Amino acid sequence: MGRNQIYCCICGSPFLEPGQSDDERGEWLARAVLVTTAHETDHGIELDIYWPQAPSGSYALDLGPNPPTELKRRVLRLDSEYSEHNQFKILESGATVSAFTVGAGSPTSTVTSGGTFYLAVHGVCNQLAEHFIDSRAEARDTFQIGPQDKISSIKQLWEVLYRRMPGSTPLNSEYILPEPHAYYGGRYCRNVYWEPSDDLEYGELLEENPSEIPNLTESILQNLQPASSEAPGDKLNKTNFNHQESNPKSEIVHNQDWWYDAFISKTLFPWLWDLDVKLIQKRRQEGNWDWKALGRQLSRVEIHTPSDETLNLPLGLRNRRRIWRLLEDARVDDIASDGRRYE
Repeated sequence: MGRNQIYCCICGSPFLEPGQSDDERGEWLARAVLVTTAHETDHGIELDIYWPQAPSGSYALDLGPNPPTELKRRVLRLDSEYSEHNQFKILESGATVSAFTVGAGSPTSTVTSGGTFYLAVHGVCNQLAEHFIDSRAEARDTFQIGPQDKISSIKQLWEVLYRRMPGSTPLNSEYILPEPHAYYGGRYCRNVYWEPSDDLEYGELLEENPSEIPNLTESILQNLQPASSEAPGDKLNKTNFNHQESNPKSEIVHNQDWWYDAFISKTLFPWLWDLDVKLIQKRRQEGNWDWKALGRQLSRVEIHTPSDETLNLPLGLRNRRRIWRLLEDARVDDIASDGRRYE
C-alpha cells in the first residue's frame, strides 16, 4: 500500500508516521523539525507572519510598519513528529500544524489571511546542517546571502529553502520543494503515493539513517589497501582535488603521511566528524597502507550513489554524503520562479 507522502526540504527523503517503517532503522524518518522565523518584540518572541501571494502560490513575509532589525530576527526549529497528511505535532506545545502552507486547508485552497509558515526537515537532517555550518571557515549569522555563496548560518539555510517555494503554482499534494539537482537521486520515489520499490536504486538508500551509522570507521577502513613499494623519489604524488573550492582542477603534490594526517584530522572530510581516531591510529600501526588512494576515493562526490563501486560503503554513509553534497551546493535563488534550475 502506498504512502501519501511528505518530503524533507533538505534531503528529499520521506517523512514516515511513527511505526510505519519496516524496522527501527527507518524511525528517524518520523522525527521532524519544523522551521520558521520569528522576531523579538517588547512583549517577547513573536512568530513572523507570511501572506499568500495569489495567484503565484508563493508567500511574502510581513513584518509590519516598523520591521525589526535583522539582529532581532531569528530562525526557530521546533522538535516535532510527523502524523499524517501534512500534519505535524509540535512536541513542546502539543499543537498540530501544517507545513508548506499558511492557514487552514491545503496549499491549493483559497487562504485569505496570513499566518505562520513552516518548512519541515528531518531532525537528523537538521543535525547534519548544523555540522555543515560548523565546518564552514567563516560563519555569518545573517539572512543575507549572495547567489554564489555557500550557506554559513541557519538563517541563510532558511533563506535558501524558503525561496525555493514555487512562484508560479503552489505545492500540490506531493509536498516537496523543488531542488536544482533533484536531490541527487530518488526522483522515482517522490510520488504522491510510493513505496521504496518504486526506485530500485535509491529507494532503500533514502530510508537509511545518515547519522547513526554502525561501525562507520570500520566500514571505511575495510577499503584501505597496502601501499605499493615506492622509489625514494616517488614518495610525493600528484593528486587531482575534485572538491577544492578555489581551483577544482589544481594538482597538488602530497605524500602518504599528508593524506593520513588530513584523514585523521577530518580536514578534507568534515562530513566524517564522528570517525574513531584511535581505531585509525591502530590500523596505521598494523602495516604500510595506501592512505592516498583511500583519500582520493573519499574525495569523489559521486560516492553517494548506490551504483558507485570505487568503495564498499554502507548505504547510511552514502546517504550522508548525498545530503552533505546538497548542503554544499545549496545557493539562494537556485530555483527559478517557474521551478526550473537557474543555469
